[in-house]
Amino acid sequence: MRPFPVIALFCEDIREEKTGLRTLIGVLPDNVIAGSVPGLLPKLFCYFHIHLDLESDVRQIKARIKFPGGPILEAANFDELIEATKAEAKAQGTPFAGLMAHIGVVPAPIQQLGRIEAFVEVDGTEYLCGTLNLIQPATASIASAPPFGQSPRASAD
Repeated sequence: MRPFPVIALFCEDIREEKTGLRTLIGVLPDNVIAGSVPGLLPKLFCYFHIHLDLESDVRQIKARIKFPGGPILEAANFDELIEATKAEAKAQGTPFAGLMAHIGVVPAPIQQLGRIEAFVEVDGTEYLCGTLNLIQPATASIASAPPFGQSPRASAD
């Protein structure tokens, strides 16, 4: 169980606006059909949003993603931002400090099926905060149903 709210969303792209806003494009469902494996996803982004209690004594936060059978990539290291973000939130009367980060992998190498996992590490303890399951499409049946005239009758005459 995480000691604070955090979420990670996987999506196709993240656009950073001139106003400082971030637009998440193509938020992915929990399960995504992978093409051929090994292969590539053209683009994969992961967005992290963390809320810290203003009275917490957290000193280190890192965000990362891990590919099945592949690399672990660091998305952010928040260590330098924690105290300043908490002070700003207190000054504005906000009940928590918000930290945001994202990582983009273009193209994203897929070595095997499985879960891409998003983690935050807080003071040395790792917490899972999002997953994206890479699955294969269901195989279609190669046998077709018999024509209606050849089907068994539901009742005897």
